[in-house]
Amino acid sequence: QAPESFLLFTAFFTLSSALRRHVKVGKEYLGGWECFPNMYIVFVGPPGVVNKSTTINYADLLLEQINIEKVQGAVTTPIIVNRLKQSADSSIYILADELGVLIEKAGTTLFSTLITLFDGKKKLEEETISRGHVFADNPSVNFFAGTTEEWIGENLTSGQLGGGWGSRTLFIRETAPRYHRLIYKGKTKNAQHYEELGNDLAEDLMHIANNIHGEFHMDEATCNWFDDWFTKNATANTSNERKIKGY
Repeated sequence: QAPESFLLFTAFFTLSSALRRHVKVGKEYLGGWECFPNMYIVFVGPPGVVNKSTTINYADLLLEQINIEKVQGAVTTPIIVNRLKQSADSSIYILADELGVLIEKAGTTLFSTLITLFDGKKKLEEETISRGHVFADNPSVNFFAGTTEEWIGENLTSGQLGGGWGSRTLFIRETAPRYHRLIYKGKTKNAQHYEELGNDLAEDLMHIANNIHGEFHMDEATCNWFDDWFTKNATANTSNERKIKGY
């Protein structure tokens, strides 16, 4: 029943978590920065209606088969940083079916940590009294959560939402399911079909995670398309609302 946009962005998250910092679009194209494929995605919708948690778990079912470090549930910010340090390649993905539960445990310091981790810095360094010196080379974090409009309105400040963390996060909002169905037996392909499909997808992801490395290159037509798209949107006067100009 999940909306198609939820399924699409779950696929994007799954791919980005498998790719990590193994691939990039380099400074040759972007000037002063390099673009890695890490993503922060938050599904927004009414509870029990649009299958936020169910769809997020589709990504987890695939990724847990390719041994990428996962952080899930109500954890603190120091635990997240420590798991990143312990990861073999400084890569983790974070799943939070309920964003509110994670923030309640981790605190709002999580937002500043996520901002630092998103931007592709070559080294994360933290020094605390309890944990000593914590560092990670080439950290890569993908973040996937679900929440409601009400929680956002009641718990996030304008600075958090319109500022650093919010401007790095894709909020995918839906209000209704794609269709309504309770019983699927006899109305879809059999369970064996989906099990085989899942195995094939996991095999593809394993290949991507272990073998795809390097820099993306673009031909002249592609560069021109991106430049035109960027200029058109960057100069469009679609809103006078200061808080969302960054989008």
